[in-house]
This record gives sequence, C-alpha cells and structure tokens, in this order.
Amino acid sequence: MNSINILFTAVGFRGYLIEYFKNELKGNGNVFVTNSIEPCSGFIHAKKSFLVPNSSDRSYIPKIIEICKKYNINFIISLHDIDTYYISKSKKKFDEIKVKLIMPRFEIVNQCLDKKKYNKFTNMKNLFLPIGSTNKNEILEMISKKIICYPLIIKPRFGFGSNFNTLVGNKKELLLAWNFLSSSIIRNKTFEACDKEESLIIQELIEGQEYGLDIINDLEGNFIGCSFRKKYLMKSGETFAGKVENSPSEIIEFSKKFSKHSNHYGIVDIDLIFSKNKKKFFLLDINPRFGGGYPISHESGLNVPKLIIKLAKGEEIDEDLFKTKDTKNIILKDFKFRTYTQNNDF
Repeated sequence: MNSINILFTAVGFRGYLIEYFKNELKGNGNVFVTNSIEPCSGFIHAKKSFLVPNSSDRSYIPKIIEICKKYNINFIISLHDIDTYYISKSKKKFDEIKVKLIMPRFEIVNQCLDKKKYNKFTNMKNLFLPIGSTNKNEILEMISKKIICYPLIIKPRFGFGSNFNTLVGNKKELLLAWNFLSSSIIRNKTFEACDKEESLIIQELIEGQEYGLDIINDLEGNFIGCSFRKKYLMKSGETFAGKVENSPSEIIEFSKKFSKHSNHYGIVDIDLIFSKNKKKFFLLDINPRFGGGYPISHESGLNVPKLIIKLAKGEEIDEDLFKTKDTKNIILKDFKFRTYTQNNDF
C-alpha cells in the first residue's frame, strides 16, 4: 500500500494530530476529517473536510460510508468516545468496503465507556478501582457500614471529559446531585441505552498524582508498547501539561494484559491516579482512541502516526518509534489562532 488515505472523524480542535499524520505520509496519501459542529479548527489542517450529522443520528454512518467510497479511504480514526462507539458498532459495514477501523472492536469500546464494566480490566495485582456503585442505596449502605465515607464523587456511568462530575460532602448533597444529574443525563441521552436508575456511578474520592497511559498495539491487535505520563495541568478532562516518565513494572504488566484482552488496533488512552496514602494505582477512565495527552508523548519521542503508516505499508518497524526519549522536560500544549473559511462538502 503506497498511498494511504485516512479519515479522522469527530476531529474537533485536534489539528495537531492531523499534522503529525501528514508529516509521516509525506505526500503519499491524504488526510480527510469530519465533525458535527462548525466552525472547527481541525478542518483547517485536512485535505478535505466534511460537516456531518451527530454520530447518534441515523444518517451518520451512511454519510461516513459515502465519504469513504468517494475518496478511497483506507483507515478511519475516531477522536471522540461517542463517535468511536457508533463507528465500531458498524464495523461490518466498513469491512464490506474494505475500510479498516483503527480502534477497538465494539465489545471493547462498550467496556471502555461503561465505568460499571471496568472490573474486566482490573483483575490483576497493583491496579484497583475506587470503591463505588451505580446504586445509590448500596452506597448509602456502604456509608452506614463505614466501608466508604464522604466526600464522594458522582460521575456519569458513560461519562467523558469530566462532564457532570460532581463532588458531594453529605447525604443531602448526594441525593440532590443524584436526582438532578440522572435527569440531566437522560434528557441529554447520547448512548442508545441509558437507564435513569443506573446512569450514574458514585465512587470514593481518590486523591493523589494523576497519570496518563497510552497502550499501543499493531494493526493485528498485538502489543507493541506503552507510554506513561505524569500530569501537571488538566482542563475539562484534557492534559495541558505533563512529562513522560519510565513506566513502573506494574504499569507495563497491566498494559500487556489490557492489550491481550482488548486486542485493539492502534492506541488506547487510560487515566490513572496513584494514591500515596493507599500506595496503589487506581483506574479512573479509559478512552478507546487517541487521548488529549498524546502530544506530550509524541513531543517526547513516541511516534504512533509513523508506526501506523509503516504497519499499513507492511514495512518493518523500528523500536525507536514507540520509545519515548525525553523524560526530563515538561511538555505544554500551545494554541495558535487562525482565520477559518467555511469550505466543506456537506
């Protein structure tokens, strides 16, 4: 495969990722992007951009398939959790037109986005889940038995980007937040199935140092490596400052087990926190896609775009592609303001 055409869906403001791939394609292929909201800075960086319906809309997948056929797309990479959910669910349709999805299969995407199912990823030593439940009565019983105590954090079961995350300090706050948030989530339902009584998860609050973890597989789902980042600054669930560190042995072990379980293609981004009091790593969130912290790893030496393109071409890969070299410097996200001109097909 000499020429490669890649479609990024739900590109948003991640134009930097488009540039990473363009730099590695070196003119032997093109990058196309879609988004459901305009204006969108990601449109500026692509060969061609498309304004499409929301991913939950019935016309969304047919529109993506239409784009794939018209522009001979070889690979799809999604940059949004919900978008990944719907595209992976339609994998058979993309298989029929010979478009490969660089993401986990639907079963795994569903597990990644459903915090109630995170126990499937933590059946190992030295990685734990915060104590919690999707049943508020169970939580109240745990509080009465002193299994957990306030403050607690309430999150959407299928949440992303820290949206709706709420800290509560007593029973009154818990019940008020539960009623308000569960109703809000149902009104703003994104996924096909979301029972009001189990739309939230309440967990013990874990305090400590947050980390990001990229787990990288090849295009057959085999483990290649991982990148471990210390987070210094977070905004709306995105990492704005961080530093790559050498992966602890338990993190490497977890990455290999996760890779084997998920059998995903490309990259999965995971949020962890280390509690100094409990001396444990806890799993907070799993994103079945490139995460917002990837540029920190990339600028430190990891090159997943080059890795993906070499694998797609059937070329041998150099171990340096998936090894971060800079473990000394803090990497900061920066922003440029650009003039945007509407120029898309849909």
